[in-house]
Amino acid sequence: MHARPVSTCISCHEPHNLTVSQETCLTCHETGESHDIRISRQSHDGSGNLEQGIAVDIAANRKRLFTLMTDYAREVVGTPIVFDAAHHPYFFADHNGDGLADQNDGAPVAYANWTPRLLEAAYNWKFVGADAAIHVHNPHYALELLYDSAVDLSGALEIELTGMAR
Repeated sequence: MHARPVSTCISCHEPHNLTVSQETCLTCHETGESHDIRISRQSHDGSGNLEQGIAVDIAANRKRLFTLMTDYAREVVGTPIVFDAAHHPYFFADHNGDGLADQNDGAPVAYANWTPRLLEAAYNWKFVGADAAIHVHNPHYALELLYDSAVDLSGALEIELTGMAR
């Protein structure tokens, strides 16, 4: 739910091309640039910076979750993982740890060593990244997904997760 006057998608988006009307944001916010709007009085990324938009917190936590995913895949699963947005299924094996997908007959080798917690983290990480406007559409849900997956992986890695918040 969003505060009035926003009650439907077309309250913000032009219905024929989905462009956003920044004037709608200016009804309540100091800026019409969605990346600069902060709707939380809490730092979710541990920076303590409450002047930056909530999108920065989401991006920082998403980056941190990816680091935890790669650490978990390497240290717990024993098979390093890489992500390639240009090739489906996006997650690939990297047995030699060079940061590049392993190749088999000229094709990247899909990651096959999923554990339940790694699969959940990868799904949440990809889900949050798939919506370029998640910081507007549902920022607190995005932060919760990233946090919960980070907590789960950090426990398995036996490291303390500091700074992140739901």
